[in-house]
Amino acid sequence: LGVVSPHEHIFIDMRKCVDPPEGDTTLFYSKLTGENRGEVFSDPYAIVDNALLEGEEDAVNELLDFKKWGGATIVDCTPDEIGRDPLALKRISDKTGVNIILGCGHYYHKAHAPYVKNASVEELASEMRKDILEGIGDTGIKAGIIGEIGTSAIVSEDEKKVLTAAGIVGAETGKAVQVHTDLYTENGPEIVKILMAEGVKPQKICIDHTDVWLRPDYIRKLLQMGVYIEFDNFGKEFYVS
Repeated sequence: LGVVSPHEHIFIDMRKCVDPPEGDTTLFYSKLTGENRGEVFSDPYAIVDNALLEGEEDAVNELLDFKKWGGATIVDCTPDEIGRDPLALKRISDKTGVNIILGCGHYYHKAHAPYVKNASVEELASEMRKDILEGIGDTGIKAGIIGEIGTSAIVSEDEKKVLTAAGIVGAETGKAVQVHTDLYTENGPEIVKILMAEGVKPQKICIDHTDVWLRPDYIRKLLQMGVYIEFDNFGKEFYVS
């Protein structure tokens, strides 16, 4: 594996998760450019185009830079609902020589595909199980981790179903589980308990986004549960008031 970047989105489309502002939406629907990019430094979704990352040529160039500076492996944690593209990622891996490990599962409820609401836990588990053991769709490309599984400020019932399914499959396969948590709440322990109840070992769990607002007591609580935490907001300039 070499040097690993354990949580990236080589492609991502978060536009369905972004609500337009009240009032004037001119800026919101404009194209992100070098001239207006400062608008998204303090508010990442001031321009909805900032929620989209696409383009194989750009991805290849960025991965070649990553490789130049010693990087060898990227874990792409992008679920289908927000832009997972296994065949494109394979092409990029082949062109660059950088290992790319794909995730599986579902993001938070705002991004969920409509069928998730009516799917059973076992149906959701079966989907993840297939992605890992047989391959994603008809691509033959297998997922190597589970996640990033999404949760909201209040973990919804649908999100709990997905977490439970992830726990079942994680325990069966031994795959690691990455979980997106709301940036400003402290849902990590609740999430860990759901996964561990299905048999996932704590050292196979990573709770993401724990550093956007540094809370030492919360971070210690998670570490004492034996799980990994992820500091992954480097470079963001928005702040918590």
